[in-house]
Amino acid sequence: MLRTTLCLVFACVCLAGAQAQSSWADSIEVVEAGIYAVDRIKSVDDPNLAAGRRNVSEMRFIQETREVPARVGVSFGFRYRVVGQNPGSSVSLKLITRFPPEGLRNPARPETQYRDDYMLSPVVGQDTITAYTFEAPWEAVPGVWAFEIWQGNRKLAEQTFNVYPQ
Repeated sequence: MLRTTLCLVFACVCLAGAQAQSSWADSIEVVEAGIYAVDRIKSVDDPNLAAGRRNVSEMRFIQETREVPARVGVSFGFRYRVVGQNPGSSVSLKLITRFPPEGLRNPARPETQYRDDYMLSPVVGQDTITAYTFEAPWEAVPGVWAFEIWQGNRKLAEQTFNVYPQ
């Protein structure tokens, strides 16, 4: 009886763990890429990022382009859709933003930052926008900027932009 109970408890724990896991992403479909207009909703402190925070915003697509002016107030990025087996479920993905080789030098910090990364939980089958807004002159660094989306050790998407001097 004890063995049956332990097996049943083990099975329940395994099933609960399977339910708690997020879905698997088969691929990422890039829908559009370019310049966006931003209506800021809120700012979330994140000391690991070059700016020390990230914004959760509503965005409106303005122009399809991979050429971005290095000017305070400009927002650029891309809209994507996660393709997977369980539409409506969330997936755990990592977004990496790679800056140009000289990196970003926030004057409030001692170190130069060459990339930002943080976890995302987009929903399979729904559109999600990832973007960067130049909020200070030190952020508007010319060069190639790359957004990468990873699940584990698989790179699912990469979108690059050429930021040019104004």
